[in-house]
Amino acid sequence: MRYITTHDAPATGLRGIGDTTWQHHGACNGLKPKVADRIFFPTARNFASVAQAKAICARCPVLETCLNAAIDTGTKDGIWGGRTEAEREVSHAKVAHRLEYNRVRAVVAGRDIPLSTRERAAVAREAVLRGWSAQRLASVLGFKVKHCRDLMGIARHELHQATGGMIPSTLPSAPEHHDLDDDAEPDDTTGAEEFEALEGPTDAELAEQADDLGQAA
Repeated sequence: MRYITTHDAPATGLRGIGDTTWQHHGACNGLKPKVADRIFFPTARNFASVAQAKAICARCPVLETCLNAAIDTGTKDGIWGGRTEAEREVSHAKVAHRLEYNRVRAVVAGRDIPLSTRERAAVAREAVLRGWSAQRLASVLGFKVKHCRDLMGIARHELHQATGGMIPSTLPSAPEHHDLDDDAEPDDTTGAEEFEALEGPTDAELAEQADDLGQAA
């Protein structure tokens, strides 16, 4: 699994988005493709194949992981985790509104796992509380910096209301580092170039200052 944090994070037991290693432990592993398709992707009235698939799933050591994989990826065809398409329908409908804080904590710790809209909002609130930049949140969620800046703005407003104003609803106006958007041009200005770009006194102003100094002497 991929870690995207710079600090050590304990394993959470949650499967990463790109992790398919669990498939090698499935009871169906090793079936010929044609046989697997017939059993796990049966026609509407092929009840014998459905029963056969459920019998295989019943002894599978990764039954729950298989079911979660189908729900997380929105896979609605076939039999996964011992459940048919119709039996998973309720789970698919609920996934968009899922809010499991073990998943939120795992993502904050750097794990690459799928989140619902509510869980992403919870991660954004945690990012505000931890003082993260929008760029750091973008690296965690895999979103654009601009979108993450908007998410953190909403989260900050929600926290402002929830804490009775203890958390400011907007960021301080003091100058701070701004994260680059994906489409922004990088700032290649060096310190020397910045110094040369500062506006100094004109020749006339320098001459006037010299006259003033001479009169004062």
